[in-house]
Amino acid sequence: AVKDEKVPDVRQGDELHLSDVRLQPGSTKAPGYLTEADLIGLMEKNGIGTDASIPTHINNIGVRNYVKLEAGRTIVPTKLGIILAHGYHSIDPELVLPRVRSEVEAYMTLIAEGKARKSDVMEYALRLFQRKFRFFRDNIQRMDSLMEVSFSKLANTGKFLCRCGICGRYMRYLDARPQRLYCQNCNVTYALPQGCAVKTYFEYKCPLDDFEVVVCHVDGGKSYPLCPYCYNNPPFETNGGKVMSCAECLHPTCRESLTQNYVCDCVDDQCLGSM
Repeated sequence: AVKDEKVPDVRQGDELHLSDVRLQPGSTKAPGYLTEADLIGLMEKNGIGTDASIPTHINNIGVRNYVKLEAGRTIVPTKLGIILAHGYHSIDPELVLPRVRSEVEAYMTLIAEGKARKSDVMEYALRLFQRKFRFFRDNIQRMDSLMEVSFSKLANTGKFLCRCGICGRYMRYLDARPQRLYCQNCNVTYALPQGCAVKTYFEYKCPLDDFEVVVCHVDGGKSYPLCPYCYNNPPFETNGGKVMSCAECLHPTCRESLTQNYVCDCVDDQCLGSM
């Protein structure tokens, strides 16, 4: 981490006495990666986030695969994170520099202190980000060009696994994080549970949407089936809009539904599950 050093006041015309003169070979070195503590310090210094939100921001960039946390809590940017930052900077530098975010955070503080009206701050922020969004959208080709140079197209990666229920074509399984299925014909991706092995399920199709069901195997022996479409677009309101596996399906013809396979509640009084 870079340390601040206080430089003594020097004015034009001052005479300085040299204590030593020597030639010392050396070369410049790139600064080391930031640690988690360094990043928190920089965020606080630049007015980004609060004590409650800073850990969430740092966790999000890891979950989205923009950085990786390595030994010594060192934060190392991934290829995706670097390209994304360069792409944003080439279109609108303020999207990656702290000024705009810091300014909005400062306005929120003024609202909390009663020195600014919430409606005025919201109107200003919405207008600001609307302009930035439109400018970014109109210049998105700069981001596309960087991505195309550095990454393979989805259509050329992964392996064919199961059929799409919309077009009937095979979808590709992309096992690199984040794991997902991609239908080249529909140009749609479907998120999958992370950190599990995904396999076909004897070409069994979901009775609701005709998507082929897959099986997710988690370390430790647990396996469960899910429909890619239902997992991302839960058809029933009872689960509160969360992702849904086949076990939670309420459709009367779904053979994997608990409504079809329910035997009894779990015999453990402390467990709310069923068998």
